[in-house]
Amino acid sequence: MGSRTRAIVCLVWVSAGGALLAGCKGGPEAVCGRELPSWRAELAAAQGQLQGFSVPEGRSPASLRRDPLPEPEREIWRDWAEDRLEQVQDAMDALKSHPEAEAARPHLSRAADEVVAFFGFAAKGDGVRMRLSLDRLETAVGLASRSVCSGAE
Repeated sequence: MGSRTRAIVCLVWVSAGGALLAGCKGGPEAVCGRELPSWRAELAAAQGQLQGFSVPEGRSPASLRRDPLPEPEREIWRDWAEDRLEQVQDAMDALKSHPEAEAARPHLSRAADEVVAFFGFAAKGDGVRMRLSLDRLETAVGLASRSVCSGAE
């Protein structure tokens, strides 16, 4: 039986026009082959939607005064964050029994922490900090990917 055949049994749902994975059973093959690439695409899309909240070079977020996001947008971003947290937790669970994935765990934990921070910023409607949080989340996902995916993809 090939690794693709035995690696994954997933519940798939569609959100915002893209296929997302949750509840995956599998290891590095599942995380590296589908989940992390999917996250990268989702992060890029979210960063694009929040591009107007980018911090200009040389400015601190505190120096920028922006109107908070309206409540309907806040709710959409909070839901987005809840879905991302579930994905990170599923990936951590999928890698739990794989010693070769040990190096990814701290990065995935940082990613989970960052998703929680993003949720808080979304609740406040703070688009600047949401955008900065996405950048940190992207870094954590990239580090997790590099630490576990070299031979699994």
